[in-house]
Amino acid sequence: MAPPSSNRALRVVARAFVGAYYRDLNDAPDRVARYYTEDSVFALEDGTTPRKERRKRAAGASSSS
Repeated sequence: MAPPSSNRALRVVARAFVGAYYRDLNDAPDRVARYYTEDSVFALEDGTTPRKERRKRAAGASSSS
């Protein structure tokens, strides 16, 4: 288990990150992309990845036409 001071530091960093993310999401949505890379995956709580699935279906549909 991490020492309490490490846990506190992690919470401070996490809170700052989440604050910046949601501030950008509300004030400058075009800046939100900076939080992601090409390998980032959007996943729902149930473990599904809707964007990835849509891309797979779209790729399959275009290759079969």
